[in-house]
Amino acid sequence: MSDSFKADANGLIQKSRPLLALKTADFSLMEFKIIDAYLSCIDSHNPQQKKVRFEKGEIEQLLGVDRIRNEVLKEKINNLFRPVELPDIDRPGKVRTFALFDEVTRELDENGKWTVELECSQQAINYIFNIEAIGYIKYRLNNVKDIKSYQTYMMYLYLEKYRGFKTEWEEELSNLKKIILQDENTAYYNEYKRFNNKVLKKIKAELDDKSLLSFDYEPIKSGKTVIALRIKLIDKNVISDQGDIQPEEQSDEDGKPDESSFAGWEYDWEEIDRKGHHYQSERLDFLASECKYEFTNDEMLSINDLLCRLMPGAYDIERADFLRSAYHNFVRSAKDLQKEGKPVKRRCSYFLSLIENQYYTKEV
Repeated sequence: MSDSFKADANGLIQKSRPLLALKTADFSLMEFKIIDAYLSCIDSHNPQQKKVRFEKGEIEQLLGVDRIRNEVLKEKINNLFRPVELPDIDRPGKVRTFALFDEVTRELDENGKWTVELECSQQAINYIFNIEAIGYIKYRLNNVKDIKSYQTYMMYLYLEKYRGFKTEWEEELSNLKKIILQDENTAYYNEYKRFNNKVLKKIKAELDDKSLLSFDYEPIKSGKTVIALRIKLIDKNVISDQGDIQPEEQSDEDGKPDESSFAGWEYDWEEIDRKGHHYQSERLDFLASECKYEFTNDEMLSINDLLCRLMPGAYDIERADFLRSAYHNFVRSAKDLQKEGKPVKRRCSYFLSLIENQYYTKEV
């Protein structure tokens, strides 16, 4: 049996992008927090040590509560065994169904405090450990443990996807409602004024109070109708009292961000100058970053057109996730061909054909 890790309230969570597909239909907010507590304790590069032990009182502290009733914890723990659907990381476009955990033990002491041990399932290992190739976000457990609303929690994860490489962007209002409200009846919030007063303002207030990551926003109108929001990220990790931008904790001695600052994006620091390319929109620049800015503006327009045709109705972040996977496979394939003495001369054309092939066949 592997040694177990001890919980750390300030632990760093590294959550793979496929795990971000989990919805409130899969888990409650408390169950999401238990998963986050687990992720904050493991060494994500050591799957041999996949067991986490929460000592007496730690599970309550990490979840931001004083006490958990026996029947409540039992229900939450049992729910962790439920099968969930996640994107297949080996076959883009397909899904896999499995439980994230296959071993949980719990013990209640005479003072009503719990000792809990969690161990992820074998099927979940590739979604939790060594996740650089599939991309991930990272955040401190303390940033979410005191959040009381699942809507705020979902908004926090949404903001984390952009932290580190974007400070302002536009999001269609309909997309944002799907992200925040999940399976809730969105028709009730058709009127922007109601959605703003009952959801957005409350989320912002809770993040301002309980997290180091928050946001400002402005409505974008078509006529009198709000169709999108311009969102501005507020990261209190990097803003001092004087308003100066401060280096984050992942900086190395020469002042450049460590590779982990761009978790899962595989940037080469010296090549973030876009290689001389200029893109006609923020959205195109966002997609180009997934390809390490290898392609020109016109080439990225062709790539974007293909993604829109293949994935109509998808969120930009979903297209970006697929593009990252396709580019990773493209680089690997081009290197293999180079070794065989068959260098790829028209790289964009080859990449476009690979994207289409990967989408339709789910194979490289």
